[in-house]
Amino acid sequence: ILLLVLSRIIQAVGASAMMSLSQGIITATFPPKERGRALGFNGAMVSIGNLTGPAVGGLLVSRFGWQSIFYINIPIGIVGFSLTLALIPEIHKKSRLHEFDLKGALLFCITVIVMFGSLLLLQENVISSQIFVPVFVLSVILLMLFVYLQRRTKNPFMELSIFHNKVFSLGIVSAFLSFVSIFTTVLFMPFFLYHVIDLPPLYAGLVYAAYPITSVIVAPISGFLSDRISTKPLTVTGMSLCTISLISMSFLNKSSPIFLIGVLLSLLGAGMAMFQSPNTSTVMGSVEKNRLGVAGGLQALARNLGMVTGSSVSLVIFSFLTKTNMNSMSGTSFDAGLFIKGFSAVLIFGGVSSFLALLVSLKRTTN
Repeated sequence: ILLLVLSRIIQAVGASAMMSLSQGIITATFPPKERGRALGFNGAMVSIGNLTGPAVGGLLVSRFGWQSIFYINIPIGIVGFSLTLALIPEIHKKSRLHEFDLKGALLFCITVIVMFGSLLLLQENVISSQIFVPVFVLSVILLMLFVYLQRRTKNPFMELSIFHNKVFSLGIVSAFLSFVSIFTTVLFMPFFLYHVIDLPPLYAGLVYAAYPITSVIVAPISGFLSDRISTKPLTVTGMSLCTISLISMSFLNKSSPIFLIGVLLSLLGAGMAMFQSPNTSTVMGSVEKNRLGVAGGLQALARNLGMVTGSSVSLVIFSFLTKTNMNSMSGTSFDAGLFIKGFSAVLIFGGVSSFLALLVSLKRTTN
């Protein structure tokens, strides 16, 4: 187990580096009139990965065992490494290499672990609310200390001065909120399709695939449009579709038509794809070229924190309303009525998050 955990940490470091740098490389490589389309294709590739990864992984595990999902990544990694060397242009920078802020990095890691670890432990009933509240307050204090120290460090781990750029800040906040909203569905919809609607795993996967398939189609179109019209209408429309979809899904029940569920998931996928490419293009285009790495890193951080926040808060809401957790709601003990109660509240939380992202997008200057 220890070797598996350590290996996954190394894998996560590599994946984080790719996510942080990819958008900066695209922004530096393509001119502004082509940037949205390039980022749109990048988003489409992410959706294709989200669509094919679980399907291929499930097939490999069922046929060859769980180890096979790691073996398959070896040739994929070699091909990716080779293509990177052959195709990705080398971008030379004239800036000096500064000393790494190890203290700031450690403080940030501790803050994130304490904050989200306490939410997870509360959801799993490992700790009581009496313990959770002071621990969570501690994490907030640590976050404030981190910000205070970073503003006074010569070479900070996180360059917070970039947030003085209003366009960048609003884009990062709206990206964070959008991923909070999406991960309410990502976490709970498979359970709803399988346990409440009683779909076999294969058919549940096909219905849920409506979300990434729509994203694959819409992302390049959205990126193409963002190069020719203002990005503001696209991001606002995208978050409007997400809000409508999530609030509508909060009314789903055991008798809901499968077609309706597919339509709402498609609407959600279209909205997210319509939002992401223009928003990313605006964020990355609002900073100087020598800050593209920092901007890409913060964009990836907002995405990951949004995913973790959406998942953690959703689980806490679900556990609070149902007086149980997801692990205990399986098999013969599954209570569909109780699940729907928590499921609806979680989706309303997602809808509120996407609506807040919509409001933030409205405040952004038209470009």
